[in-house]
This record gives sequence, C-alpha cells and structure tokens, in this order.
Amino acid sequence: MKKLTSPVSLFVCALVLTAGAVSGVCMANPGQAGSVQNATAAVLSVTGAWKFSWIDKNGDARQGTMQLKQDGSSVSGSFKGDHGPFAVVGTLQGNQISLTVKAPMRKVSFTGTVDGGKMGGATEAGKTWTAVIQ
Repeated sequence: MKKLTSPVSLFVCALVLTAGAVSGVCMANPGQAGSVQNATAAVLSVTGAWKFSWIDKNGDARQGTMQLKQDGSSVSGSFKGDHGPFAVVGTLQGNQISLTVKAPMRKVSFTGTVDGGKMGGATEAGKTWTAVIQ
C-alpha cells in the first residue's frame, strides 16, 4: 500500500477521519480511486434485519421488524408490525438516516442517526425510536 499524499487525497482523508471512520482508511492501493469512499460506505451500511421500537403519536410503545437493503444512499425494504407488512423507503447521508413506512392511507416518517448496529432518533410527531440489528 502507498500513502495518499496529494492535497486532494489528504483533504478527503481529513474529512473521513473527522467523520470517525476506521483507522488506516487514508491508505489506498495505487490506481484504486474511490477506495476511501468505499471504506466509509461499508462502515455505514444499514442492510439487514432490524428490531424496531418507537413511541407512537398516542404515547404507546410499539415494536416491529424491518428488513432493509441499502443501495448507495437509497434505502428500501419492508416493515412488519401489528398491522401487517408495509413498504419502507429512505435515505442514508453520512450517518443521518431518514425512513418512511408507507401504510395504507398513511405514511410515518423516522429520522435519526446510525451508529454501527444501532440507530435511533425522532418520529415526525417528535416521539423517540430505536432500532438494533438482529
């Protein structure tokens, strides 16, 4: 491996390290442009099965599961809870996630952050939610 020493490479490394990526990510094989970006994307994947908990708009604790698939910054999948399976769409930008569960005649949105095998934040109603990888 060869150290990245161009000004642009050093700037990208500084951004990646500031974002808390894996140590050693500022090393790349010559000729493999984008390896810093690929290492960062791998750290922030949300693909998989998640156990999901939230407080609904009435203040009741709810639970379900999500099967998510990530393609770049796009996230899609399915949600299973008390009332059947529903489609999920969303985005992941850095560690910021936004998910929308599309139930019949209603959409419920969740925003928050991803931290390894867990994520959490607030619903559109300002209630809390968390999820852990299964």
